[in-house]
Amino acid sequence: MRLAAEGFYSEDALAELAVSGAAHNAGFPLLQAVAVSRARFAQTPDHRPALFAMLHQFDAGKRFRPGPAELRHWLNVSELLHNATGGYVGGTHAPEDSILWIAEGRYVLEGKHKPRLRPLYPPGADTDLPEPVCRIIDMKDAKATIAPWFEDYPDDASAFAAYQEALRRAVAVVRVNISLAIRNAFDRVHELRRTKGGPFFPEGGSDGPPQDPFPPG
Repeated sequence: MRLAAEGFYSEDALAELAVSGAAHNAGFPLLQAVAVSRARFAQTPDHRPALFAMLHQFDAGKRFRPGPAELRHWLNVSELLHNATGGYVGGTHAPEDSILWIAEGRYVLEGKHKPRLRPLYPPGADTDLPEPVCRIIDMKDAKATIAPWFEDYPDDASAFAAYQEALRRAVAVVRVNISLAIRNAFDRVHELRRTKGGPFFPEGGSDGPPQDPFPPG
């Protein structure tokens, strides 16, 4: 609460809220949307939620190299993109964006908007389709019970087969661009800062050591 009162931001909390909001806008009750967002990020505990803004797709994000004492934050990279000449247009998708597909309100899968490389899937899986994330078991009283895909099936091949077949047979599919949702949230922070001014983070950084998908070398 103190950080909120002082106008500081946790970029990872902002990213999770953005994905929850996107799922809510797609028609899911709020608590179910939050459950889906949490289940998604629980799949990749070694990757902070803010990383999935996929800002490293843009030239300014690739060029940024922090100094020896400088922490890298994705909100900082977002600021660089706004100040750079060309290469970034807010509110638009990008090829490597992460997309959630929710089939029949139950099976949650994830893929890329336009992947550069074929994904590494188990034998027999369709590499043109997204991969499993979780299954929504129950939706009572606006809450959702979630099962990660690996808890349902004895091996990867069985899970991929079941989830991808559910997607093929689905009458209704919800599509959520989680990368664009996070970038849009970052954009709104910058719009607010341009209007009101002020810092992004408390002294000492945002959410801990940042991750750099493009290390120098």
